[in-house]
Amino acid sequence: MPTPIQRFYEAIKSEHTRRPYENYLKRFFEWSKLSPEQLVKKSPEELDSLVFDYIVYQKLRAEKGEINPNSIPAIFAPVQLFCEQNDIILMIMVPINLICHKFEYMYATSPQ
Repeated sequence: MPTPIQRFYEAIKSEHTRRPYENYLKRFFEWSKLSPEQLVKKSPEELDSLVFDYIVYQKLRAEKGEINPNSIPAIFAPVQLFCEQNDIILMIMVPINLICHKFEYMYATSPQ
């Protein structure tokens, strides 16, 4: 039986995609202090809360100027792929779209 991380890697066909996805997913696991195996055992409610907290963390980083707000969807994409490949349904998709839309607007209209 494939491991959760093997399922993730099997879904990535391009080497150009693999490197950033691997990096962003590694950062997510370091931030969460969970292993892939621990993550897949979490309840749907715990996962939604964890992912939402991660998005908020990235939002705060963007507000501090540490990252570009428009990079949040790219940071989140490997987490989403990992969950999809391991049959985890996240209910957080609408909030990330709203948060990122607000960021794009805020970032595009902020004075330089």
